[in-house]
Amino acid sequence: MKQPHTILRLAAVLLLAFLAGCPVVKHYQLKAAVEAYRRQLRAHGEKLTIAELTPPPPTNGPNGASALSFAASQLGSLQNPVPAMTAVAPGRARVAWAEAVLPTEDTTNLWPVLAAAVETNQAALDAVRAAVASPVLQFDLDYSLGPALPLPHLASLKKAAQWLASVTLLNLHEGRSSEAWEDLRATTALAARYGDEPLLISQLVSIAINQILLSATWEALQAPGWTDDQLAELQAAWASPDFLRRAEASFAMERAMGRQIFAQWRDSYDDYRSMVDFPLNGAAANTSGLLDYGEEFLKHPAAVLRRTPIGYLAWRWLWSYEDELVAAQHYQAALEAVRTARSDLAFTTALKNFDTAADRVSKSHPHADDWLPFITPELMRSVLLKLADIETERRLVVAALAVRRYQLRQGRNPGELRALVPEFLAAVPLDPMDGQPLRYRLNADGSFLLYSVGEDGVDNGGDPSPVVSASTGTMKTWWRARDAVWPRPASAAEVDAWETEQARQHPRARTVGRPALPAAPGGAAPTNSSP
Repeated sequence: MKQPHTILRLAAVLLLAFLAGCPVVKHYQLKAAVEAYRRQLRAHGEKLTIAELTPPPPTNGPNGASALSFAASQLGSLQNPVPAMTAVAPGRARVAWAEAVLPTEDTTNLWPVLAAAVETNQAALDAVRAAVASPVLQFDLDYSLGPALPLPHLASLKKAAQWLASVTLLNLHEGRSSEAWEDLRATTALAARYGDEPLLISQLVSIAINQILLSATWEALQAPGWTDDQLAELQAAWASPDFLRRAEASFAMERAMGRQIFAQWRDSYDDYRSMVDFPLNGAAANTSGLLDYGEEFLKHPAAVLRRTPIGYLAWRWLWSYEDELVAAQHYQAALEAVRTARSDLAFTTALKNFDTAADRVSKSHPHADDWLPFITPELMRSVLLKLADIETERRLVVAALAVRRYQLRQGRNPGELRALVPEFLAAVPLDPMDGQPLRYRLNADGSFLLYSVGEDGVDNGGDPSPVVSASTGTMKTWWRARDAVWPRPASAAEVDAWETEQARQHPRARTVGRPALPAAPGGAAPTNSSP
């Protein structure tokens, strides 16, 4: 008969073996779950590798990407881009180019400052204009580098767009309509030809460039003198971008890169440490470092522990595959949301579907991302909202350009958008938020009201009142109002009232009074009935 202490030792050994084996079992179970999910995605036709998702080299003409990147790097910093299409009241925006004096936070009048900067940067601007005239703008990126992929061109592209748009408005301000048109075309070419880079950060920069172009386009529409051919060219350019297709490719690429990131983190403690939040405040090799370490531990014990080798091993064996699985499922939820929006079932439906799917994933894995946050549904939802914003803006500007062409030919605005089909539009643009036709009606003064129902999907009759929420406060962008209303040009009185309020809230050096507005190209100033 065995002695009691022998039985206790055996029980202790078995218990230790069980405790040591549980992480190993869980590790391989979750690893198998990740592979099973990948097989499931593959069976449904999903592309899962970086190689599959890397864009092919361009074949449709000379590629101006390198020349553009170099030219943009030669541009000086644009300290004060022209604040175009600034909302000054609900449904009203200031026409910046028509302001004789345009004060900013840094100067009492932007125009002479900008004119001097343009003269200094003329050679670089000419090189940018030449580069964007190339039929292709595709940068040679090694996507296999994953998170280490350098993207120095992104800041240069946005800077180039800001310069071109600002010079467009300066030319409008100074009555040079031909030069303004050429710079607007250059801005349009940059926005149209850059955008097929399948990375979310690249897509966000592309969206920012298109919003810069949108403001410049709106400003240009307030000037008379454009021909139908010019407006048709702008309309065709705005009709061509497929932001949702680009986003779909980008979410898929980010998912493929995510697999590579997790593999790198599991293979390298240094790579893992480089991505962990709350870096140490000092080296533990000296007294001050030890004190900093202790203070940080008291403030953020979990953050300190996750940086240690023990924390790394715990994550690697207990949570890494679950985090990878959850990240892949969140990416898939975002992909499905984009596909729903692409099929014109509406962004409101897509966002609800995403929220439902993301909530289901979170409830199935309540402790995922606790140790090492990788990707959150909140981040993905914010990207989806930006996609909804730019797609709403794109469809509104296409409709507004078609209305302006009708007005140019007929001398009046159309009574309904259907009157634009098929001469000016192939079909009535649908509201990307609810899948119904964009809302449009004539006002009593002959101007028009054009709007989308906005993020909530509720038609408030074209109410441009700003949305106020506890988390974000008052949304100050016109497309995030109760309804996304295409703005009308503000009157001088509305601009004065807004500037007075801005001066009260943000005191700055200002000119006194409002000089007379300059004539627009063609000899007329913008009016409140302009489209």
